[in-house]
Amino acid sequence: MDLRSGIGITVGSWTIKVHVVPNLSKDRDLYGEWDPDNRVILIAGDICPQDQAQTLLHELFHAASTYCHLELDEQDVVGLENFFAQIIKDYPALITVFLEYLSRPRAFYPHTPDSGGPHEPAKPDA
Repeated sequence: MDLRSGIGITVGSWTIKVHVVPNLSKDRDLYGEWDPDNRVILIAGDICPQDQAQTLLHELFHAASTYCHLELDEQDVVGLENFFAQIIKDYPALITVFLEYLSRPRAFYPHTPDSGGPHEPAKPDA
C-alpha cells in the first residue's frame, strides 16, 4: 500500500480517507491532521516514509477517539502511538499473527461448566 495513491479505511459504517498533502509540514508545520467532520486524515508529503507511517498511526488514534467517543487528549494519543509503533516495529511477526487470526471466521469454543464461560463467573477452587 502506498500512501501517495490515497486510501480509504473502512471501519464499521465509516470510511476514513487518507490524503498525502505536499508541503504540509513546511507550510503549516504539521505532520498530520484528523478532520472529524469530513472523516479525512491528512499526512505531510514532505516527511520521510517512517514519519508518514507513524503519523498515520497517530491520526488513526484520533479517529478512533472520535469514533468510539473516547475523548482522548493529545498526550493519550501520543502515548498510544508510541506504544503501538514500538510493538509493530519490534515484533513484525505479531502483525502476521493478527492478520492470520483476525481474517479467519470466528470459531465457537464451548466452555465447560467449571471453566467459567463468558456469562458466568469461574468457580472458586475448593
